[in-house]
Amino acid sequence: MRTSSLVVVVILLALLFCCGCSKESATPILDSLRTSDLPVSDEATFEKMLKQAEEGDATAQLNLAQMYDDGNGVTLDHKQAIKWYTKAAEQGVAEAQFNLGQMYYIGDGVEKDYKQAIKWLGKAAEQGHVDAQWRLWVVYYIGDGVAKDDKKAVKWLGKAAEQGVAEAQFNLGVMYGNGYGVEKDDKEAVKWYTKAAEQGYADAQRWLGVVYRKRHGVTQDYKEAVKWYRKAAEQGVAVAQNELKKRSIEINDSSRHNTISSGNNSVIQPDGYGMGVHINRFGQPVILKPDFGGVYGERLEIKTDGYGMGVHMDQYGRPVREKKWP
Repeated sequence: MRTSSLVVVVILLALLFCCGCSKESATPILDSLRTSDLPVSDEATFEKMLKQAEEGDATAQLNLAQMYDDGNGVTLDHKQAIKWYTKAAEQGVAEAQFNLGQMYYIGDGVEKDYKQAIKWLGKAAEQGHVDAQWRLWVVYYIGDGVAKDDKKAVKWLGKAAEQGVAEAQFNLGVMYGNGYGVEKDDKEAVKWYTKAAEQGYADAQRWLGVVYRKRHGVTQDYKEAVKWYRKAAEQGVAVAQNELKKRSIEINDSSRHNTISSGNNSVIQPDGYGMGVHINRFGQPVILKPDFGGVYGERLEIKTDGYGMGVHMDQYGRPVREKKWP
């Protein structure tokens, strides 16, 4: 599958945040995996594949397109890649449709054309191509090349989530938790956080710790909160480690060598698919709107006093204390 990113979009959003907006957020980036080690060892093999492609063999057309797209066994030629992706895509090959949509989206080997990009990405997504579904979520959520549409964004994110993609499940939970494109539903949010967490998705695990500690869509359950904080902490999530440390709860020592820092700015934590999950300065899962300051409206800052102890301040600069829990 074709590798691409939304670097420009990220830069533009970063500029928005810097220009008078104190609320921090970010935008997920699709970084599709792509392997196309085709069995092309000599000219005779290539000629045979070319002949099959010209005779209408869709698989040969896709393979030939990938060869030209990657420069694998042939000279890199994106225009030839477009030609063969198009032929395969017109025959209903989802992978070709996805790659063709990507090329139109970024203007690779062809003039950038968002209408054509959405057309082919949509055809691939309708066939269950999970990367196309993810890409459409990003496109509609950001409104890049199309009208921003949270409902369509949730539609495609939901389809990817239903296929078991942990990143999509986690982000779908965030959408439900905030009411983006769907009616706000904390219980549905917890359902999707849990699905992602059970697959080992660290940020979903950490957020479930918060959910059970603060009663967002569930009955308050400190034991369950500790369970999920510990799972996240063992994967190196610093916020979860700190939550347990503050309460003298032991975690696996090996996790301390694999710490994921939340830092003072929004960060992207890539997973095995190359997809990103965004957390804000408080370690909360956030997707993303420039006017959004944090999940469930939390805006706490941590200031250090003279003793090196952390004091939480609200948006008005007043010290606040967290509710104690075991």
